[in-house]
Amino acid sequence: MRKNLLGVLDIVVLMTVNVLAVLAAIGLCGLVWDRLTLEAALGYPPDRLHPAFLTCVLILVLFAVVGNVGAFIGIILPLHMLLNVPLAPRPRPELRWLYRYAKRVTQFLESS
Repeated sequence: MRKNLLGVLDIVVLMTVNVLAVLAAIGLCGLVWDRLTLEAALGYPPDRLHPAFLTCVLILVLFAVVGNVGAFIGIILPLHMLLNVPLAPRPRPELRWLYRYAKRVTQFLESS
């Protein structure tokens, strides 16, 4: 039960961070350009070559990446460690090569 609630909380946290990233990107672009320019660049259909659109998309991607990494490191990971709930219940077979690679890198760094 605790694992399911924590999984739902993880999804809610990441969705909230992404919505805040969208709002922050549009708000920041709203400070640079006026309302009519944003309506023309981001409206329907959007002008995908307008600098306002390109800036908004780049800022959105940057804010989303930083927000998701921050939410994972600052909220999700500490909650999982505090409640002793693993992020993944067992190693996934399709990522077995990644686990072997990480083990070899760790052994190499320990031997150096």
